[in-house]
Amino acid sequence: MIAFDENKEYVYIASDATGSYNKNKTNQVVRQFVFLPPDCFVVFDRVNSTEAEYPKTWLLHTAKEPVVNGNEFHADHLEGRLFCKTVFPEKAKLDKIGGEGKQFWSDGRNWPLPVKTSADWNPSRLLPDTNELFGQWRMEITPTEPTTDDYFLHFLQVGDTSLNSMVNSTPLKTGDKRGIKFAYQGKEYEITFNTKGEIGGKLSIRHDKRKIVDVNLTEKLK
Repeated sequence: MIAFDENKEYVYIASDATGSYNKNKTNQVVRQFVFLPPDCFVVFDRVNSTEAEYPKTWLLHTAKEPVVNGNEFHADHLEGRLFCKTVFPEKAKLDKIGGEGKQFWSDGRNWPLPVKTSADWNPSRLLPDTNELFGQWRMEITPTEPTTDDYFLHFLQVGDTSLNSMVNSTPLKTGDKRGIKFAYQGKEYEITFNTKGEIGGKLSIRHDKRKIVDVNLTEKLK
């Protein structure tokens, strides 16, 4: 974790996972995460590859089969519902993978869990491959054009199963910044992230036409 900030209006975290990847394939894998209470999230990823042909894929696992509609999808679990919208890349391919025989699909085959017995685990933990808590489905989002630098921005909203659609949102793209703006529960949000240079960005929130937040996203652990 390289940056953190928290108050009643938002929570912001930035993390650098570059060291977890092959240094011959990438020199930057950074995630910035903004939680906007009570139920909205913005996730921004800066990912580099040393060769444009190295594929990059953004993943989100779900318990139940996702329902895809253009650049949005949603999935349920018990009484909850998750919506997710791909804001960037602008031209992205959304693939749904999973279901019986493909719960753990990778590299052209399924990788089932090893067979366990009561001698290995407590019997209450002998769950089948089809258990929803293992994440039976996933969405894979990939850019349609190969490039060394890719930027993934996803907007998530959660609720119960009465939530029928996401709040409307608009992409923001100016120079070396990518972002999103939307209005929700009486507040107007605008968030942008740097695509070059420092890991940062800007967040503004308006309420009753008054700006209540106007900050540069911190580059420190507060």
